[in-house]
Amino acid sequence: MREEQLMKNRSRLRKLILVIGWCVFIINSFACSDSKHELDQDIIGEWVTTDLKYADRFIEIRHDRLVLGTGDNDSNNYAIRSVEVIRQGKNRAYGFNCETEGRVEVHIEVLLETKDNVLSLMIKNQGQTIWHKVNE
Repeated sequence: MREEQLMKNRSRLRKLILVIGWCVFIINSFACSDSKHELDQDIIGEWVTTDLKYADRFIEIRHDRLVLGTGDNDSNNYAIRSVEVIRQGKNRAYGFNCETEGRVEVHIEVLLETKDNVLSLMIKNQGQTIWHKVNE
């Protein structure tokens, strides 16, 4: 009788491990997918600044990609893996968890502000440089 119970418990444990394995596989499949992320339309588009240090630079934010113009007609492209959004009244902070083409993970934070119905974007740790959306 005791051996029978032990066999049943082992069988249940195997089934539980199998179910947990499938759950991890399914969750990982969704987490690594290249699906579009839900971003507010306000932040989607190309951004430029009047700061002379960055006159030949740009920021382009798409649903699935973040592109940083680095000057001399060059840019860095990042695939967006996930986005964290923190709303602060009319303002929103975005944390982009990205990956380079070489599979290096990068975290980029920006603040989207609305003042007098005008949008502006600032990159964390870039000082006070203000970026404005290019009219579409």
